[in-house]
Amino acid sequence: LININSLDKILVEFQKGIKKHMLLFLPEKKPSLEKVRGLYGELLELKRALETENLDKLEILNGWHRPAPANHDFDYRNFSLEVKTLGRSKTRVRISSENQLNQYGDKQLILKVSVVDSVKKSSTDSLGELFNAIKSCLGLSLSIHFENKCSSDAFFSYFGPDHMSLDY
Repeated sequence: LININSLDKILVEFQKGIKKHMLLFLPEKKPSLEKVRGLYGELLELKRALETENLDKLEILNGWHRPAPANHDFDYRNFSLEVKTLGRSKTRVRISSENQLNQYGDKQLILKVSVVDSVKKSSTDSLGELFNAIKSCLGLSLSIHFENKCSSDAFFSYFGPDHMSLDY
């Protein structure tokens, strides 16, 4: 870091170092398809919001409740959103808490169910591509904030495709 002149480059290198340190203490077990599918559904919605909502990108990113446990995946001023992602063979949505279907105050609650097909032993890391697409529409500081939210989750810490490449 001493030899780097740009603050932006220092932040990027520092972030990489922190990730490498955190990865040392994680088990090398591959995440389950269910966990990957759930994050994929949330990231799809996050990307859609960043591209279409008339909100500040920081507000959109902060409305996404990863890694903090919350009743809903997304909470904004006027609405809350719970995202459920299923595979093609599933016909039921798993509700982990009755509070996931509770509406709070005057805010509208939206339940979004997506069906996402999985391809085992794929040459494409779809989650990684989506992760990178979101990073590319954020500036440096928001990109770091996004990466921190993904890597800090207690149930599934995702460090991006450079550190956790998946073959489905």
